[in-house]
Amino acid sequence: MTGILLQRKIKLDEGMKLMAWPLAYVLVAMAGLYDYINWQSINMLLGVPALFLCATTNAVTGSKRFMVTAFCFALLNLFLPVKTLLYATVVCSICFCVEQHFGKINRLLPLVAACMSSIFQYFADVFSFPVRLRLTEWAAHFLSLAGYKVVAEGNILLLHGSEFS
Repeated sequence: MTGILLQRKIKLDEGMKLMAWPLAYVLVAMAGLYDYINWQSINMLLGVPALFLCATTNAVTGSKRFMVTAFCFALLNLFLPVKTLLYATVVCSICFCVEQHFGKINRLLPLVAACMSSIFQYFADVFSFPVRLRLTEWAAHFLSLAGYKVVAEGNILLLHGSEFS
């Protein structure tokens, strides 16, 4: 009976050691990226559950592909101190730790983590603005066909002196 308890304690200790590095990376990410990661953005709210849903591993452990990538991002971050490079370094380091202990992860997991970064939100905002302008013009056109006197100014509709956005 004591041997079983001792074996469980050893397995628990090994599990704690396995989780120490990813936990350390998460703490570094929270400390270094506190103003970079917008936790209330749609990228994070949809990305965090997606990380757990797409996390599948193969039985092969010991892959070093994310170690090299994390090292390159870290080296680049020394010369270009940008939060996006620090985010990429932390993501690649966590992927490396997961691959070392649990097996190779699929290619979707780093892609989801990359889409959770603020740079993707920035690009979505920049490229969606012309679409919003065009949709406002179409809405004004359809409302004018319905008999309303509507004017589109930018992404705002003017109807009888009232602004709608």
